[in-house]
Amino acid sequence: MNCIWEIVLKAQKSGYNLENLRFINSGSPSLYTESTFEFLNANMIEDNVVEVNPLYRFSN
Repeated sequence: MNCIWEIVLKAQKSGYNLENLRFINSGSPSLYTESTFEFLNANMIEDNVVEVNPLYRFSN
């Protein structure tokens, strides 16, 4: 999952309550993806807190 919208759509499909899904700034963001996961090609959301790199798309 590379972008925030993809994470939201997969979480919704998995039955997560989207009100509980939280995006926080990553401590060690990737320069190449918007989200930070241990496994880049993860297909499931395992936690309701997702680390993201807000500067990947919204640098200004």
